[in-house]
Amino acid sequence: VPEETRKDPCSITRDINTFIDLHPKVGKIRVATAKWNLSGNLVLSTMAGQAASPLEPFFGDLHDLYTTTGIVPQDTKLNQVWHKLIVDGVSTGSQWRLNNGIPSRPHNTEELKEEMRLYNPILTELTFALDPRFVIPAAELAHKKESSVQFAVADQQAAETILKNKTLNLFGKACKAEVTLRTDIVSDRDIMVLDVKPRKGRKVTYIHVYNDPSLGRQQALWRLRNLNLPANQAIVVTGDANLHHIRWSRGLPRTSAITDEIVEWLDQHHFILINKKGTPTHFPHDTEKHPSVIDLTWTNTLAAELDATQEWAIDHELTTGSDHTGIRWKYDPGQEMIENPLGVKYDMKKVKPADWTKTFNEEIERREKLLTPILANGVVSREQLDTAAEAFTEAMQVATEKVAK
Repeated sequence: VPEETRKDPCSITRDINTFIDLHPKVGKIRVATAKWNLSGNLVLSTMAGQAASPLEPFFGDLHDLYTTTGIVPQDTKLNQVWHKLIVDGVSTGSQWRLNNGIPSRPHNTEELKEEMRLYNPILTELTFALDPRFVIPAAELAHKKESSVQFAVADQQAAETILKNKTLNLFGKACKAEVTLRTDIVSDRDIMVLDVKPRKGRKVTYIHVYNDPSLGRQQALWRLRNLNLPANQAIVVTGDANLHHIRWSRGLPRTSAITDEIVEWLDQHHFILINKKGTPTHFPHDTEKHPSVIDLTWTNTLAAELDATQEWAIDHELTTGSDHTGIRWKYDPGQEMIENPLGVKYDMKKVKPADWTKTFNEEIERREKLLTPILANGVVSREQLDTAAEAFTEAMQVATEKVAK
């Protein structure tokens, strides 16, 4: 409301209370104070413990009581209880440069809202009581690299959760990895190839597929053989495979010649299946259909050495309405493995290779039953592989302990 048309707060308080007395439907609420803020808005406060909502239907009849103009103000609404939050250290965008080298302008409210909702799941469906904005004027942001953003929500539980998490994702200041979309390898709606190069560690190529078996030899997983994939490179293949095979499916499923060809190609290129046989990843909404294992992840030997699917897990909490469960992992080459954690030292300088080999072979023979499954022809389960690996490692350790004293 323009300053020259505003009535004084005392008369506003008196006149609105008189209006309430003349309109019994409003009830017995009383206006305690009337105040004009710096933006020219009139803020009315009721007595402690009283809600102003009974007065809301009459807002359109009150403008003559606080302004001398006959024009109805643009907006009149209840000031609901909200919870204001402030996020510090947000990049203003002023220091960024566009492709043509021209400095970028500071992020505006709409960009802040989009960024907050896009990268913070808790805010995706949340209504802002106060839209996010920088706490200092836009003119001053032009020379600041970072500033604080304030916003408010009406949902108290959501506000408490945000505070508990202590962080929001907003315009990352530094990327921990360089991610490159490899459209030079393939540009296809069913195949996406990404190179991930952390600041510390080797590059890994992640291939995400949506595989449609009805396409025969045009399905995504079969067509991988036609791609010019980087040689001597750690590679992870993952996605919705929509395939059934004895290697991963529950029971003894029907398979196809093309599925066998896909598995054979993966074997030839030293890819290892991460999924545990029989552990479902797909739970159809139609309860008459059985769960199945169709979301799969393979790593080649180089990716396995780098542990590029560290802490791989099926995570039901990542499922958001889909009948497929989420699968998560991390690639953190910054974690260092502690060698010889027990601090046991062996003097190998005086050990004859023949003595160690003889002792090692004896230990292998003692564990022959544990190693037989991986030496025989046929399908080997993940449990059998793990058991054999433990037996093999134990044989090496025991042999070393015996000959290197």
